Amino acid sequence: MCFKNIIFISGVDGVGKSSIINHLSSVLHNNKTDHKVIWIRFINYLSKFILFLTRFTGHNKKKIIMGNKIGFHYFYTSNIISFVFLTLQFVDQLIYILINFYFLKKRFVISDRGIPDTVVDWIIDTHKVKLAIIMGTLLVKLLPNAKYILLVRDEEEIIKNRPDVLSDENFYLRVRLYRKISKIFFNKIIFNHSIKRSVKEIMKDINHENY
Repeated sequence: MCFKNIIFISGVDGVGKSSIINHLSSVLHNNKTDHKVIWIRFINYLSKFILFLTRFTGHNKKKIIMGNKIGFHYFYTSNIISFVFLTLQFVDQLIYILINFYFLKKRFVISDRGIPDTVVDWIIDTHKVKLAIIMGTLLVKLLPNAKYILLVRDEEEIIKNRPDVLSDENFYLRVRLYRKISKIFFNKIIFNHSIKRSVKEIMKDINHENY
């Protein structure tokens, strides 16, 4: 049975996703609303093969930046690797959705990141913009009742509070990509001025839609 009520909360690192989700979970708990919090990113089942292989070809590298070990994928330099990776990733996401959203039962699910975030990762890794969006759109259709919320924040404020986000050499590209796909995937965009205000905004939708 598919989860009836799902909220995916997306956005770049440092926008406040985890803090808002933790506060939202506390509010729901106090309201005695049965719910589950999950984290979706880097789902690798079949795609572990291509990730392992590309460590030897130089398309999958680890770098030490600002003291952090960060992984970077340069699959876009090979059309074959890009297509194989996207195909395997699509199947991996399909498996994850079936297991976690159809075979488990819970009244309410809040997901830290989700399908749109994976689409952004796919575009950065492969530069296959149209294909990544098509695949993401197909996955979204598997969860017709889900709500997708994009959190945004001033980039300067993010960097001030979380300078480690610049460990990702693609940080600014990610910001632009979220803007690019915002009208395709998201039902709601919330500018995160404060945790309480953002949670209150989300709760309005929850109450309105009888979650």
